Amino acid sequence: MFNTKNNKSSGETEPTTAEKPTTTKELTPEEEMMAAMMEEPTASAEPTKAEETTADGDGEATPNAPISFADELEKRLADINKLNDKFLRKCADVENFKKRLEKEKSDAIVYANSNIVKDILTVTDNLERALDHCKDDDGGSLKGGVELTLKSMYETLLRHGVTEIQAKGKKFDPNLHEAVSHEVKEGVESDTVTTVFQKGFMLKDKLLRPALVIVAK
Repeated sequence: MFNTKNNKSSGETEPTTAEKPTTTKELTPEEEMMAAMMEEPTASAEPTKAEETTADGDGEATPNAPISFADELEKRLADINKLNDKFLRKCADVENFKKRLEKEKSDAIVYANSNIVKDILTVTDNLERALDHCKDDDGGSLKGGVELTLKSMYETLLRHGVTEIQAKGKKFDPNLHEAVSHEVKEGVESDTVTTVFQKGFMLKDKLLRPALVIVAK
């Protein structure tokens, strides 16, 4: 008992319940988020006067004019027309692409044998040279046989779309003729083909080889 009194007299008091340290409870992430949301000020859902009105040319605030049904319909129709035009252009592009593919396919079939035809034309050139060196009194039957063979070959080529380019006496065409020389010839206009060294041929509308010619100047 003496010790208790001495403690009280010395000014030392026992800690009360309020002064005892308290432990804080740790919040979970969900609780912290809820607390933060409760602390944020809530924005008013009602529009302000500044949002409801706009300033006109005189500086006076006027209410926003609502878009009419006719204006909205006109806008939608314009968008539809743009999309329709774009769709039609794409359809036209597809059709043109299909036509180009069909043409390339048909051309590939037609011109697939152009190299073979060129080789055959080399044979006809040799037969033409043989006829030029044949004389009427030297083996007439041989010359006649060469002529028949050459005629038959030209007819066969013609059936497959191979045609001879007309050159002699024609105006010189650089797309069809190839000049190997020029000569002055009386009574012949300038740029006129006077002599054909080698015949030229076309396969359909494609040039197989140009005609080798001499041109008057």
